[in-house]
Amino acid sequence: MHHLYRYSLLAVTLAYIYFGSGVLETITLRPQSIHQWRQCDSASQALNYYQNQVSFLTPQTHTQTGKNGHAASEFPIIYYFVAKLYQLFGFHEYLFRLVNLLIFTAALVAIFSITQKFRINACAGIIPVVMVGTSPYVFYYANNFLPNVPAIALIIIGWCFFSYYLTSGKRIQIVWAFFFFTLGSLIKISESISVVAACIVLAAGYFQLFSLNEISETWRKHGVLKLVLAACCILCIIAWNQYAIWFNKAHGTGQNLLGMLPIWDISRQEAKDIFDRIRYDWSYAIFHRYEWYLFWTALAAFPFFYSRFNPLLRLITLLLFLGVCSYGMLWFQAFYDHDYYMLTFIIFPFFLSLSWVEYLGRIIHLNKVFKLTSILFLALTCGFLTNYSHKVQRNRYFKLKPYINTVLYSIEPYLRSIGVKRTDLVVSVPDSSPNVSLYLMNNPGWTEAFTDENYNINYFHAAGAKYLVISDSSYITHPLYTPFAKHQIGYYRGISIYSLSNL
Repeated sequence: MHHLYRYSLLAVTLAYIYFGSGVLETITLRPQSIHQWRQCDSASQALNYYQNQVSFLTPQTHTQTGKNGHAASEFPIIYYFVAKLYQLFGFHEYLFRLVNLLIFTAALVAIFSITQKFRINACAGIIPVVMVGTSPYVFYYANNFLPNVPAIALIIIGWCFFSYYLTSGKRIQIVWAFFFFTLGSLIKISESISVVAACIVLAAGYFQLFSLNEISETWRKHGVLKLVLAACCILCIIAWNQYAIWFNKAHGTGQNLLGMLPIWDISRQEAKDIFDRIRYDWSYAIFHRYEWYLFWTALAAFPFFYSRFNPLLRLITLLLFLGVCSYGMLWFQAFYDHDYYMLTFIIFPFFLSLSWVEYLGRIIHLNKVFKLTSILFLALTCGFLTNYSHKVQRNRYFKLKPYINTVLYSIEPYLRSIGVKRTDLVVSVPDSSPNVSLYLMNNPGWTEAFTDENYNINYFHAAGAKYLVISDSSYITHPLYTPFAKHQIGYYRGISIYSLSNL
């Protein structure tokens, strides 16, 4: 009965966070707003799996920058699964958002389960769930097309099974832990920070370091199994990364970042600009300023209370802190334009809050009055933070200037009506992204992405482009495109379509 009460409390909290954050307003939206570029890259892979019957190991996008649009980055398991859902239910982009949101939901349940494994009071156990669930930018990317939050969610589920193993000693639990660690790291290699941390924790427990031998009797069991699982996990991550590099090279595409962008390769001024960008443009969407005050206080106090924390939690928290700091330095340059690269950091505040909640729950004994007061305070806090998240979601989705002509959202039926087939190659301008306009009109082809004096519409025409789509009338008189804007075959709400067949 007590178990039912705890998870009922969790269910109510999650329902309030989701509906309060405006999930019904946004789950049916097409890729748009901040990082529409990356959203369409992901959505394009799923759509190509669905409509082109592409094999799992040969992912494809709409841009023809690479041979036949083939390009690889993260392990495409989510894109492939979404494509199968499209085959069952038809092409509905909300299915993509829903899959990512369900994976995120599973992670929030896993967070609560971890707190229960550490015997944390149900009310206090909700705190890490609220912290992660009401982060505006975590929720924005959870209800989206990017793979970052699903990857982090799978890692958290892995940590949940990891904690199960330490209390139950069942081999199947550590197998599941490394399964989810591997899957999350394959989707986003940056999440392998947790793999390294888990391996160090297991090694420390096996050799009875850091007082971990006091926690569980299972540390010295299944040593060979743990070694095999860790080795398989690391080999899978390396294998996919090397395959993606080879695959992209073989198909002549370099649009996906598979390397690093370290802080030491830029000037002090450039580094300052990135720090300012994080502080003034990104930080407000990560946490409310009051949460930031609490986070910095908890972080500053952590070393002084280190010996009082649960030995396992404090070690994981320390390792993840070192891991995310290393990651921050290695990919620092990406943070100026891509806030989603900073999602990897969220694993550390989660474990930091978990360490504090476990410690405070151990030393504070709640009477009934104080418990009711705590529930009321938590409810008010959850409501306040959820309302803040909703405001940020609405700002991102409905108040920012669109990246591209929004008429493109509805142009596909018109293109088909004038004889432009789904498989016809097109040139779409203006568009500096590889896939946004091409994905929205659902035609393979080229944009202005990566163009230069040799790689432009002249090259695209020679490579087989049949149509030119101009969504900004000023481009009709552009010297590069004027010679190709001669045979107009269609006009849709300000967008002009030209045939290139007779040129």
